[in-house]
Amino acid sequence: PAGPIVVDGEASAQGFLYLLLPHKARRHSWERCWADVRAHHLVVRRMNGTSLGREAALPLPGAEVLPLECLYASELARWLASQHAYGFEIRNLPGDAGGALGRPLVARVEGAAAAERWERALRAEAERRGVGALWLRSGCHGSRWESRWCILDSEAQQLSCFAKRLDHVMGLEPQMVLDLSSTTLRSLAVPPDGGPRVCSGGGAFELEEALTGGLPAARRGPGRTGAREPAGRGCLTTFCVESPEDLKRWLGALQTFCGAASLRKSYCAPLDCDTTALERPWDEAASSDGDSPFAQLAKERPSFARALREAPPVRGPTFVDLLATTGEEEATEEEAVAVAAG
Repeated sequence: PAGPIVVDGEASAQGFLYLLLPHKARRHSWERCWADVRAHHLVVRRMNGTSLGREAALPLPGAEVLPLECLYASELARWLASQHAYGFEIRNLPGDAGGALGRPLVARVEGAAAAERWERALRAEAERRGVGALWLRSGCHGSRWESRWCILDSEAQQLSCFAKRLDHVMGLEPQMVLDLSSTTLRSLAVPPDGGPRVCSGGGAFELEEALTGGLPAARRGPGRTGAREPAGRGCLTTFCVESPEDLKRWLGALQTFCGAASLRKSYCAPLDCDTTALERPWDEAASSDGDSPFAQLAKERPSFARALREAPPVRGPTFVDLLATTGEEEATEEEAVAVAAG
C-alpha cells in the first residue's frame, strides 16, 4: 500500500516509517518498514526491495511515546528534531522487547501530520489499562512463578493469560481465563515469599475465584480443567508487577469488575472505642434528624456501629462524667483547660 488507510473518516495508524537500527560493527542505519498497530503491539515488517521481510512486534502498554522535539526525549531524538525531521521515540518498552533493544526506539515519518497521527495512536495504546506482562502463581495449576501476557476483556469481564505475548498477536488461545464477575480482588503490600526478583520494587495483588460445585467458577484453557482447592475456598492466583506504576494501572482496571475483599468490622483499637461517646449532647441532639456524621457512617457501615456497641467499656472518667461534675454553673476558663489537660 502507498499510504495510510482511512477508517471511520480518520487515517489509521499504519503506513511506511523509518526505524533507526543500531549495529555493533558499523554505523547505525535507517530501515524502511511497513508498520501498523495491532493487538496492543507495534508490528513492523522490514522492506526487502519491493517485498516485505521478517516481522517484529513491540508491546506498547506501559511504554512512553515522545515526539522527537520533546525535552524528555534522548539527545539523538532532539538533534533529529533540530534538523527538521518528523517522528517519535518509544522509551521503556516492557518485557523482553526493552531488553532486546537496550535503547529507545527512534522512528521517522514523512511530514508533521503523519507524526501526529502515529503519536496519538501509539500513546493511546501505551496508556491502556488492563494489558501487559504479569508474573503469576496459581494455586490450581502449580506453585511456580511464571510470566504471562494478560489482557482484560471489559465486555466479557474476563482476564485472559497467554503463555507468550505473541500468542495474542497470532490469534492463539490463552492458557488461562479468569471470570472476574465471580472473583475477589485483594491488594498485597509485598509479594508472597518475596516474589520474582524482577518484582522486588513493584507490588502484588491476588484474585480468588468463587467455587461452583467444588471447582472454580470459570478457569479454562487448552488442557486446563481446574484442580480442587480446600473446601470453602476458591482457586487463588497471585500476580506480581515490576513497578508501582504498573500496580496502580492494574488495580484501577480490575477493581471495576472484581468484588472487594471483606472489610474489618472496626478500624479502631478495642480499648479506644468509647461507647459513652454516643451520649454526648451534640450527638444526641443531631441524631434525631439523622444528619450527624456518626448517623451517616452507621447507615453506610452497620457493622461498624455494631462493633462500637459491643466494645468493652473504657475504665476511668469519660468526657460526659467530667462535664457532670461542673454542675449547672458554667465552667470557668481555668476549669476547661484543666479538663482538656486531664
